[in-house]
Amino acid sequence: MRKKINKLNTIHMKKFLLSLVAIVLFTMSMNAQKQFAGIIKSKVDIEGENIDASMKAQFPITKEMKVLNGKTRTDMNQGGIGITHIEDGENNKSYFIMDLSIAGMGVYYREMPTTSQDNKKIDYKYDKNSKKSIAGLECYKVICTITDLETDEVQEIVMYISDDFLPDFRSLQHIGLKGFPLYTEAKMRFGDSEYSMIDEVIEIKANKKVKPANFLLPASALSFDELPEEMKALMGMDN
Repeated sequence: MRKKINKLNTIHMKKFLLSLVAIVLFTMSMNAQKQFAGIIKSKVDIEGENIDASMKAQFPITKEMKVLNGKTRTDMNQGGIGITHIEDGENNKSYFIMDLSIAGMGVYYREMPTTSQDNKKIDYKYDKNSKKSIAGLECYKVICTITDLETDEVQEIVMYISDDFLPDFRSLQHIGLKGFPLYTEAKMRFGDSEYSMIDEVIEIKANKKVKPANFLLPASALSFDELPEEMKALMGMDN
């Protein structure tokens, strides 16, 4: 009888351990889906009537973004000047960096204010019935409505997100959005022209070489306050 009980206990213990292993593996797989280190390529373009030809000629633009969970880094080069934008959603920090080394002026940075909801009302409407395939992912529409409480002006931004890619991502540009925007379309004006600025992801690739160090300020970077006077004048900055 005792042997039979011991045998039953052994069977139950094995089943318990197998269940425990299954739970652990499931949890690990879920956590793995929420983590991402890699590079995202997107295309930025404009659409609309009567767009200035010189402005239209600058598009489309292809950009690359390094992503590590809640951190993003976008690097661009314009006429030899390096432009970098770093967002650290985990620490609520955002930096704009200019590399003027080509002109012998060094590297400068400015900490950017994160989007604030002060004097604004921001609403998100998630429509899972409106779907779009982006970079191989099934995405659904999110309509963001921003109301300026002082002027009553309303801006509408259309986005698409996916539950299969960084569902816990928190954007510093779109406070309150649940997910990573793989498509963003916003109405804008340039002079007398009204157009849509569209930013759509075209490729997502995991890359283990993307590390936390990629999202730090360069050690040699100086504050924008120390920019040479000629650059301040060129950028329209107050002295």
